[in-house]
Amino acid sequence: MIRFSSSCSSSSPLFFFGANIIIPFVLRKLKKMPRIDRISALHDDLLVNILSQVPTKDAVTTMVLSKRWALVWTMVPKLEYEDTSKEGGKNLWRLVDKSLQLHKAPVLESMHIQAERQFTDDADVGKCVSYAVDHNVREISLIIPSFILPSQPKILLLPSNFYTSKTLVNLTLSCSALVVDVPSLACFPLLQTLALLNVVFNDESSHARLLANCPALSYLHVIRYYSDNVTRFIVKVPSLKSFTYTDNHERYSAMPLVLDSPGLQHLSIFDYGDLGSIQNMPHLETAYVGHLVPQPNDKFLRSFSSVGSLHLRLMDVECFSAINFPRLMKFKLHLFKPSFSELRPGYSEYCSLEPLMLFLHNSPVLKVLTISYGVGLYYEDLPLSWNQQSSVPGCLLAHLEIFVWDKFGGRRRQERECVAYIFANSKCLKTATVLPRCSYRLEEIVEDIKSLYRRSSSSSSLSSLHSELLEEILCRVPAEAMMRSKPTCKQWNDLIKALPTNKTFIYKHLDRSSSDSSSKRFIRTSDSSVRIIDPVTKERSTSPMPAEFQESNKVHTILQCDGLVLCIRRDYSQISQPRRPHIAIWNPLLRRAKWIDPSGGLLPNSVYGMGYKTREEDGYKILRFSNSWFKVAEGDTQVEVYEFKNSSWRTLDHVKVDVRVDSKGVSVMGNMYWLTEKNGILGFDFTAETFKDVCSCPPLFFGHRRYLSCFREDRLSLLQQAKESKKIEVWISNNLADESVSFTRYFSVDKPGLPALNLHESILHPVYCFVKPRRMFALCEGDEGEGVTYTTYGILCEIDEGGLRNQTETETETERIYGRLRYPIFCGHVYVPKKMPHIDRISALHDDLLVNILSQVPTKDAVTTMVLSKRWGLVWTMVPKLEYNDTSKEGGKSLWRLVDKSLQLHKAPVLQSLRIQAERQFTDDADVGKCVSYAVDHNVRELALIIPSLILPTQPKILLLPSNFYTSKTLVNLTLSFSALVIDVPSLACFPLLQTLALLKVVFKDESSHVRLLANCPALSYLRVNRYFGDNVKTFIVKVPSLKSFTYTQNDRRASRSLVLDSPGLRHLIIFDYGDLGSIQNMPHLETAYVGHLVPQPNDKFLRSFSSVGNLYLRLMDVACFSAINFPRLMKFKLHLLKPSSSEFVPGYSEYCSLEPLIFFLHNSPILKVLTISYDVGPDFEDLPLSWNQQSSVPGCLLSHLEIFVWDKFGGRRRQERECVAYIFANSKCLKTATVLPRCSYRLEEIVEDIKSMYRVSESSQLITHSDSTILEG
Repeated sequence: MIRFSSSCSSSSPLFFFGANIIIPFVLRKLKKMPRIDRISALHDDLLVNILSQVPTKDAVTTMVLSKRWALVWTMVPKLEYEDTSKEGGKNLWRLVDKSLQLHKAPVLESMHIQAERQFTDDADVGKCVSYAVDHNVREISLIIPSFILPSQPKILLLPSNFYTSKTLVNLTLSCSALVVDVPSLACFPLLQTLALLNVVFNDESSHARLLANCPALSYLHVIRYYSDNVTRFIVKVPSLKSFTYTDNHERYSAMPLVLDSPGLQHLSIFDYGDLGSIQNMPHLETAYVGHLVPQPNDKFLRSFSSVGSLHLRLMDVECFSAINFPRLMKFKLHLFKPSFSELRPGYSEYCSLEPLMLFLHNSPVLKVLTISYGVGLYYEDLPLSWNQQSSVPGCLLAHLEIFVWDKFGGRRRQERECVAYIFANSKCLKTATVLPRCSYRLEEIVEDIKSLYRRSSSSSSLSSLHSELLEEILCRVPAEAMMRSKPTCKQWNDLIKALPTNKTFIYKHLDRSSSDSSSKRFIRTSDSSVRIIDPVTKERSTSPMPAEFQESNKVHTILQCDGLVLCIRRDYSQISQPRRPHIAIWNPLLRRAKWIDPSGGLLPNSVYGMGYKTREEDGYKILRFSNSWFKVAEGDTQVEVYEFKNSSWRTLDHVKVDVRVDSKGVSVMGNMYWLTEKNGILGFDFTAETFKDVCSCPPLFFGHRRYLSCFREDRLSLLQQAKESKKIEVWISNNLADESVSFTRYFSVDKPGLPALNLHESILHPVYCFVKPRRMFALCEGDEGEGVTYTTYGILCEIDEGGLRNQTETETETERIYGRLRYPIFCGHVYVPKKMPHIDRISALHDDLLVNILSQVPTKDAVTTMVLSKRWGLVWTMVPKLEYNDTSKEGGKSLWRLVDKSLQLHKAPVLQSLRIQAERQFTDDADVGKCVSYAVDHNVRELALIIPSLILPTQPKILLLPSNFYTSKTLVNLTLSFSALVIDVPSLACFPLLQTLALLKVVFKDESSHVRLLANCPALSYLRVNRYFGDNVKTFIVKVPSLKSFTYTQNDRRASRSLVLDSPGLRHLIIFDYGDLGSIQNMPHLETAYVGHLVPQPNDKFLRSFSSVGNLYLRLMDVACFSAINFPRLMKFKLHLLKPSSSEFVPGYSEYCSLEPLIFFLHNSPILKVLTISYDVGPDFEDLPLSWNQQSSVPGCLLSHLEIFVWDKFGGRRRQERECVAYIFANSKCLKTATVLPRCSYRLEEIVEDIKSMYRVSESSQLITHSDSTILEG
């Protein structure tokens, strides 16, 4: 049993806080099940600390939990009051008054009062503040907005002790409905942070007295109110370090700022008016200045000369061009275009970028430069002017590292030239970021940006050299370093890409790299990766293996010749079937590979080799022969050679092998060499295609192992190691070109600690090379483990006559073995990276496949392939698709020259498509008729002519298309877009197969030309019309019975232009029109329709023909036009409301948009399942005025069908919106998903909570809001 004291009267705090409601609720909960109260056992100090982290309203409610909790909240040192009730501010101030009466904490750390609604007269703010000051408060925050200002604002008589508080550190005042009167004796000795947000002062000097008596003030934030009674806002605070100032007064009014705080380090100013006087700030580190006036002066910016990071938002850049910024390292410029109302006499609408260059001259140590620009009220581009400068700023030459251009349009010459200038002169540039403004023509803009010439410090002095001298320099550069140099600049990238076709350079680079011992590398391949190791520096680079090599135990053998690696892959997946080898030629440096088709024969225990007859691209050969003991014994070895020249295998019948060899050979000077079982060297001459015995090897003692390698690119080396003592001997041959070849001892070493270069026969041979005299680098393998799991690791050893000098582990792999069968994990060889000619795999393809490939690229690129070789000379002429795009800088002449020449050479019997798109001014010499005639004669199926006119001629040229065009029997798709030409359609025009037609800004000769065109297209299914303002057509008539989809755009607001539509077979319709829709006949099969009828008072005639639609999207300025129309099949509906601009208002038009017709519409849409409402804003960004009165009857679709409801751009502040949403929530019984997306983030949490609190009759509905990361169950 729970007993309550009889002292709980109506005046007690327990009664005040709703005991008669809370206590029964608690009793019911306690009766259900006992709870273990662990938190009550905590110490009072800890409980007080916990309650300090929650709003005071929640802390106070804990008093009813138990006697233990009754007084805990009264000791909370932090009081936070926020108005979250729906009854206005009265409950808030009642809570403040009662809780302060019961509060007992000796010291108050902070008091925060935030009233979200109208300030009430009974709010005794002074009493609250006095209590806080008496309790040595350190932080006070008063946020009391006023949505409806009183005619005479109440003077806020804060208590006298407030202005002499000796403990206040942080103060925030935001109350525009109150007037602050600061006495002359005000003093805040400890105040460090002050925020004056929309504060109204009693007189001109109140704010000055307040700031003057804050000796410790460091952070000041001011947002000025439009009637704050202050003309000149004066800030003279020597201790100030950070100042944020926002003035949203009427633009260009005389409300200046006077700033004299020499200790400032951080400054942020956003001002529409006069900045007045700003004194020098020698310690300024960062500054943000938004000075939005059309012609700013440079007086205020001179005090920013010592800043280190500067962000400017201006309408003109001339104001800072003559100021020196010796310490400036980061600069961001955001340009705005003024609206028409902001232009002043003498102000040029063009913003010149030349002063920006003068600014860069005056900023010698600038490292980061960011340029961005906004738009005016009508989303137009900011007009720019630019002329290249003669002298280059010093910061570009020596300091600029990061450059950013945001909102880059890409269409204007000025932008591109400015970016190109900065790229070309920034020697230290590390990062350049260019962000296009929109997605239109995004790929073209990005490619244009990439093609701009950039010059860095590493290329600035070399790029100006002659190309022959650059080639000579690159000949002396290692191939790896050469490939890394490609991103240096566009010139180097193009030069290095072209080097594979320069045979003189190839041979010279091969000779130099062959004689350079420091260019040797070890290449290691594992199951999934390739590692190239520099034996001297130990540097390693890793890249993925080709996808075909990444399966386990696939790579069996590799060997290299002039930087090309021969890879042998065997398939061990099916042991019972023959293991068919697969061969690849791979250049790891260029990451290119070519697969070689194996010959038909199967050669057991095959040995492979690679060499060349000549070092030309087609001079390389691959050798393969059988090495089985019984084949050698019988003299029946089969030898095959693959030639790159003709991409085929052939058998050498006259060549036999009479001795077994070690499968791992070495390629030297274009020939192959192997160790034989008879203690000799067997060679194969790729020129004569014969085997020969080269020489005998030094004696091999029992237990010794030996390995063959290359030495100095023209001789052999032989390494021998004793199995027990680990003694190493190295023998070197003389030049292999000599008549007699023999080995001599190079060095030997017999020291303790030498590694075993080959632990097991199952592990591949070690690889070694000599980079320094009598010093060997060897890459070998070891393993450790037991059972079926072993770890194999690579070891890099450095050995000379003194023994082992260094040993490094390079990589490890874990493998499983079964029985004694074990395959190598690693595979390696000595490798010399070289810039080899690329392997041409594509030329081996069939002509039909090549033609198909060239059909996918622009014709200009396809034509350029004719210079590759004779093989490619005529391939492009058979391409059935021709696409011409004007991408040159010479205008349209080069495009039409290309069209003319390529059509003369074109030989394809049938032309599938012809597309001509000229991005620039149409030229008179363009013989369009000739191109079209050629296409029609070759049975073209798709024709697109896109020829815009940037400067319209006074008399548009009549486009005399050939007569065969209008009677084409093969044309299926046609696109015409040229406003500078006039189309004259003859009466006999006929397109029997035409299915898709696009008329984009086409000018017709007379009113009936388009009618004749459409009337003779019996198969037309898809029509798109974008009308031109001078197309010579008043009433656009579309009468096409076969039409299934129609898109119509008309942006001319003249009432004399109309549309007549009579196509009963239509299924999909899109209309965007500012004029009269005229007559639209019934469309019984219509499935989806989008209608943007942008007139202030649309009539309902045109919408009656949409009664059978199933999915409807309307963009209108008034909803009354569709309230009386029945939509029996409509299941999805989206309504987008627009507010007309002031120029669009007509007599009798109400500015309020009533939502009641929407309910009538729902009554007439009985099976509607999806309803979406959205509205836009006008050019002044004001909300669309709405009116709403709740209806007595509920539409049937809400009661039985509506499943999805969406309200986009929900403001949340207006009663009409909330009541309309609540009405739909309360009556939609079948609702599954309700999505309400707030328009902006201001008061977002409050709006979301308000939405969530609305009653939803559908218990299974889900609510989605903009701030939700998950779906909230109803």
